[in-house]
Amino acid sequence: MASKVSEATDSLEFSWDYGKTWETVKIANHPIHVKNIITEPRSTSQQFLVYGVNELKADEEEESEEKAKAALVYVDFAKLHEPQCKGADAPGTEKSDYESWTPYDGRHGDNKCYLGQQVTYVRRKPDVKCFNGENFDRIVHRSACTCTEFDYECDIGYYRAPGSMTCTKGESKLSESA
Repeated sequence: MASKVSEATDSLEFSWDYGKTWETVKIANHPIHVKNIITEPRSTSQQFLVYGVNELKADEEEESEEKAKAALVYVDFAKLHEPQCKGADAPGTEKSDYESWTPYDGRHGDNKCYLGQQVTYVRRKPDVKCFNGENFDRIVHRSACTCTEFDYECDIGYYRAPGSMTCTKGESKLSESA
């Protein structure tokens, strides 16, 4: 779920597919400057609280010193009637709404290992419109792997020249030009 930060809005945007596409839901009759969207810590609930400040137009302002009024909006996505996701125990199968996913940016070849471990998460498939449910326990698999030079940084006072994996004493030539 997302909201505009720099301007008042009467709606929120949300995505089912990890940000590839966005849908809009109207949450207020008057624009508000959203300060925060509160979710429960495990992010399994479909209910959210949005708080901010009402934007009052010149003709709506009262003669008093009060220029802005607090706004608190309760948003309940249960009304979207999306089904609860199923198959968390069998990710990647045809009947499961989940897949296994390992963060990977390709910088280290095929090695999906960072800081001595490979972490694989079970997450909802991007193209499936369902919700996790309040009893969903996020499944995380961790396996140890051998660290490589890519897992290490040079100590303070040492640097790596571009294209080199050797830590050399002294200051980086890149920091001198900055």
